Parts: sequence; C-alpha cells; structure tokens
Amino acid sequence: MRNLLRACILIFFICSSAHAVSIDELSKTVVFLRQQSQEMEIKGDKTLEVWYRDPYSKEFSPKLTTTSGTGLIVQYHKRDYLITAKHVATALSSTAEIIINLSAG
Repeated sequence: MRNLLRACILIFFICSSAHAVSIDELSKTVVFLRQQSQEMEIKGDKTLEVWYRDPYSKEFSPKLTTTSGTGLIVQYHKRDYLITAKHVATALSSTAEIIINLSAG
C-alpha cells in the first residue's frame, strides 16, 4: 500500500507540472507500470544476488527481472489517484516507472 501511495504522489506531481495534461485526458488512457530489479535466489539461509559472467571477458552483469502491471488514473473529490491491482502495488517499489501513452504525444 505504501508503494501505491508513492505512485499517487508521483501522479499528483505529473498532473500539477507545467507540462501537465488534464485529468480528463489522463483518465482516458491505461497507465503501464514497470520496474526492473536484481534477481535474487535463496541458498540455505542466505539471499543472494544472481549475476551473469561473460566467460571471454570475465565481465559481470546483473540478472534482472521485470515486474509490470497496468492501472488507471481517476479523480475523486478533486484528488488524483492511480488505481491498480493489489498484487501490482505490493510488487513495485518507489523506483517503478509509470508510462502514460497520450495521443497528443
């Protein structure tokens, strides 16, 4: 729920910025929510990060997993809210991306 509140605050800033669009315009579109994070694996009693290693260059890169979902923006009592499913809200953190595709560009 805390993540959902953070997303609502972010939507508030989007709606109140100088380049804002009206809530009527935003309410006509689906919002895509996405976050990439380091994949973790449990070995015994330890939680470990998962990495890839290129055998030729010996360089390491993190194995990333993507969590995503959709939502919509509504206005209630002159406040803007991002509505999404509980499993999406709890899986995302405050670093998640909110992608809004507006027909105006």
